[in-house]
Amino acid sequence: MIEVKFQRKDKLGIVGEIVLPKGLSGSFILYADSLMISGMIGLSATGIYSISFFIGSVIEIPRKAISIISMPLLSQHWEKNNIKEIGKLYKQSSINQGLFGLTLFFLIWISIDELFLIIPNGNIYNQGKYVVFFIGLAKVTDMFLGINSEILRSSKKYYYDLFVSIGFIGIVLIANLIFIPIYGLTGSAIASFIAVLIYNIIRFWMVKKFYNLIPFTI
Repeated sequence: MIEVKFQRKDKLGIVGEIVLPKGLSGSFILYADSLMISGMIGLSATGIYSISFFIGSVIEIPRKAISIISMPLLSQHWEKNNIKEIGKLYKQSSINQGLFGLTLFFLIWISIDELFLIIPNGNIYNQGKYVVFFIGLAKVTDMFLGINSEILRSSKKYYYDLFVSIGFIGIVLIANLIFIPIYGLTGSAIASFIAVLIYNIIRFWMVKKFYNLIPFTI
C-alpha cells in the first residue's frame, strides 16, 4: 500500500505530518478477496482469482500516475483557495482517465480468450474470465469519477476520506460473504465492483456537497 504524506498547521502554527492510505481500494480488495476465497472455495481458486485480478487491474495504471501528479497541484490550489482550478483538474482527470480506461477495458475484453490461451495453464485460469470483466469494470468506474479521493485528501475535509475508506472495508467483507457462496470466483469480483461503485458514489457526493464540484460536463 502506498502512503500519502502531507503537512498541515494547527491553530498554534505547529506543522504536523498526516499520513493517509493511498490505493486502499485496490490493495484491500485483493487481500480480502484472496483470504475469503481461500477459506470459502480453496487455495487453487485463490491463484486463479489473483491472476485474473491483476489482468483487470492493468486498466488502473494511468490512474495511479495521474494521482501522484495531481496531489502537489491540488495542494497548491488549496493553499490559494483556487476552487476553479481544482474543478478544472477534476474534469480533466475524469475525461482523460475515463476514456483511456474504457479503451483498455474494451481491448482486454475482446481479446480475453486469446490472452488466456497464451498464459501457461490458461485452460485453468480462464475460469477467472468474468473476474477480469468485473474488476476491469470497477477500475473504469473509479477512473471515470476522476480524482475525487485526491481532492478530499488534500482539502480541509481530509478526514472524511478516511471514514469512507473504513466503511469501504466493511462493504467489501459483507459483499463477499453474500456473493461468493452464490457465484464463486465471479461473485467475489462482483462484490468488489459493488464496493468500488458505492465507495466512489459517496466520495463524488462529498466533493459535490462540500465544494460544489462535479467531474462531468456536457
